[in-house]
Amino acid sequence: MKLSIIIPTCNRVESLARLLKALVPDVDGYEGGTSTEIIIVDDASDEAYRVQLNRLRNEYPDTNLHIQHRPHRGGPSAARNSGIAAAQGDVLAFIDDDCVPQPGYVAETLRLHCAYPDVLLINGNLKALRNDVYSQFWFHYYNAAFNRDAGDLYRIEKVSSGHFSIKRELLKLLHPLFDEGLTSREDYDLYLRG
Repeated sequence: MKLSIIIPTCNRVESLARLLKALVPDVDGYEGGTSTEIIIVDDASDEAYRVQLNRLRNEYPDTNLHIQHRPHRGGPSAARNSGIAAAQGDVLAFIDDDCVPQPGYVAETLRLHCAYPDVLLINGNLKALRNDVYSQFWFHYYNAAFNRDAGDLYRIEKVSSGHFSIKRELLKLLHPLFDEGLTSREDYDLYLRG
């Protein structure tokens, strides 16, 4: 299976750098016979950010990492849809630029998609970065989904657009995946439509 990791971003180089510092070694270290690409979708950032983004890209010359620069700002939904259009993977993973995945994220994501061929959407495995109430709430749902004792999946009545993966087949049922008319709560919209 080929994995495409789509990261929407806009003017946040520090958090994107933190994400790539965790993600790139995980991608480069995965030896499951898959080809993984990272697609960063720049949602019409300021020129100074674009320069920093290109410098950041140069820190990872041996990684299959691509940057897409959108000419007009469309928000996270439009950026994610642009990433989908460029992606080549059988599995598409979405990670917001302010998230950090757990170590082993690439291998575990692909293992779960192979182990559960009928499951089209799987929430991501986040690393807790803060200890506030809001963070604890989301971490409770998503950490528990990946890190239960048996390692089995279970249904959660929430989708976090900031960190989940889909099989490409879902695009046959929901296209476009994200409603570009929404400036927020696109994850809740996706859950309702799914």
